[in-house]
Amino acid sequence: MYYLGIDAGTSSMKCMIINNKKEILYENSCSYEYNHPTEGYKEIHPKKYLEALKKMILEIPNTINLIEIESICITGQMHTTVFLDEVGNSIRPAILWNDTRMKNKVQLLKEELSDNVQTQFISKSISTGCMATSLLWVKENEPNNYKQISKVCSVKDYLTYQLTGRFCTDFCDASTSSLYDISNKCYSSYMLNKLEISEDKLCEVYPSGYEVGTLTQEWISEFKINRYAKVRVGTGDNPASAIACDIIKNKEPLLSFGTSGVIIVPRDDKEFCGKGKNVLFSKDGKRFSNIVQGSLQAAGATHLWWVKRIIQSNDLSIDQDIISDDRIGKNTVRFFPYMNGDKTVYADPNLRGSFIGLDLNTKRSDMLLAIFEGISHATRLLIHEVLQGNMPKRIKVNGGGSKSDVWMQVLSHVLNCEIEVYCGATSPCYGACLIAWEHDHNVVDKEERILSKKFFPNSKIAKLYDKQFDAFLHMYNIMKQFDKE
Repeated sequence: MYYLGIDAGTSSMKCMIINNKKEILYENSCSYEYNHPTEGYKEIHPKKYLEALKKMILEIPNTINLIEIESICITGQMHTTVFLDEVGNSIRPAILWNDTRMKNKVQLLKEELSDNVQTQFISKSISTGCMATSLLWVKENEPNNYKQISKVCSVKDYLTYQLTGRFCTDFCDASTSSLYDISNKCYSSYMLNKLEISEDKLCEVYPSGYEVGTLTQEWISEFKINRYAKVRVGTGDNPASAIACDIIKNKEPLLSFGTSGVIIVPRDDKEFCGKGKNVLFSKDGKRFSNIVQGSLQAAGATHLWWVKRIIQSNDLSIDQDIISDDRIGKNTVRFFPYMNGDKTVYADPNLRGSFIGLDLNTKRSDMLLAIFEGISHATRLLIHEVLQGNMPKRIKVNGGGSKSDVWMQVLSHVLNCEIEVYCGATSPCYGACLIAWEHDHNVVDKEERILSKKFFPNSKIAKLYDKQFDAFLHMYNIMKQFDKE
């Protein structure tokens, strides 16, 4: 039997099929673009997700018999909000997780919610681009659209609805909506009253892997998929990565360098401390983990910006081979990496990036190195805040950024810790496959993941970066002065 995992990301959708032995039989992806109607606005029409899903299923080769698919599970970007009317049609474009249109109201919301015992945890997690702030924006700016809302859901839950006709979500997406009381595990009456929205317009909350149902007749007829294939509630992309990397049980931190940079730290239920967003995760609704995550808005996205927009190349490895070892730790160019604001450390959506220290001898490779160093310094600060100063001796890393040996070696020096880079299947898509596999086999996956490379810090270079980190901490105040002006 086969297990189909789907990952609806920011700019592309991926699918994966594994067999009973958890071997990957097929992978594919489909890109799409989102819209920038105006400064800070990031939207996408939900039909693009549906079109991408259908396209990928049609491209599955004949060597894989879709009649043998046992279960389907979907993961995806958290926060992105889809607005549907009473017949399930999209009322307006979905508002993406990295949208910042509510940046001027978030701080006021945080202060309001922190004064209420019922919403103290929500005050720590509410941010631009989450479901609560996106709903509030529509309520205040598009009242006619707001009146038409019958259901509101995340991307993965929208796709699950399209497959089955049922609206449901998992504890992860519920807890990151800023509409959910993570302590009492129910929707917040305070937030529902504030938004003047009834609970029946939100998805029912189930454990990840819960069997929603089977495919609608339309999907069965069009794609010849097993009519008995179970569709299961998925989870957010970061918890799915945590499952793929097998870190939840051992409570090991994971650093995911994708479009953003996310530190994921599994903790016990109700262990809510330090900065970062508390994300509930459960496979049975009885045993819960609190997966704390803090993020950089743009990590891999910054590198992509440099290569594609500035260098105008499609080669993501460009210039890395000419960064000499003697430049590591001695670069005179500095980079402030908050290209799209910050949610976790500074909670400042207005922050922007900057190069400092350029002169007539500056080379392109110096600026690339500065980008790797700046993101690494910001990562160090992020980890320090999330772990309350308890810096780990080892961090596991996955994601596209981990493919750069130069970047990972710089990261090891800056963090002054061992970096273990995963190889093989550690993607959210693989995590979705494993959720389906585990529930169908009624066992917990205990496979040891294979690590491809290890990077170790050099004590002398680490000290050089310590001095640079002290200077990095002052760059926020410099950038705020520019913001005031």
